[in-house]
Amino acid sequence: MTPKFLRCVPVILHNEGGYQCDPTDPGNWTSGHIKEGELRGTNYGISAAQYPKEDIQGLTPQRAAEIYFNDYWQPHQCEEMLLSVALMYFDACVLSGPEHATRWLQTALGVPVDGKLGSNTMTALAHVTNTEGLIREMAEAREDFLRSLPAAKRFGTGWIGRVEYTLAAALTAVHTGKDME
Repeated sequence: MTPKFLRCVPVILHNEGGYQCDPTDPGNWTSGHIKEGELRGTNYGISAAQYPKEDIQGLTPQRAAEIYFNDYWQPHQCEEMLLSVALMYFDACVLSGPEHATRWLQTALGVPVDGKLGSNTMTALAHVTNTEGLIREMAEAREDFLRSLPAAKRFGTGWIGRVEYTLAAALTAVHTGKDME
């Protein structure tokens, strides 16, 4: 794990929270479908549906961080981004999936939107001059998407709060010069 990742992962763990085992949440079932498979829950955002072999209830923050590093951070080039952008993008990958996260990043960058984080997107990202504007635009797109989901009536307040918390952390990185470390 890298220093940049270790700065970002506490925000994700905070956003995801601890163990919950709501039987009406398909992610809590090992099959990904309500009342199919075992009801094992979600812990630190690691769900039984995605990780059916993990001990979800006994999951530690350290194990969750390992999963995030291996399955989200490294494959999606977060290490190559400024801290603020990496944080916003990483959190979007975890909550909504890498394709959505990449689409929001591409839209904010003004590059063709295909949901794949390739060289064109990374080159455009390397030439960003208004990082604050970029992460604010990504946050706005995330919030619009989350509000459009059918489950927004139940979970929307928490989702929007999560985006706002992540945005605040990302803006702190921009304003304190931590982005360049």
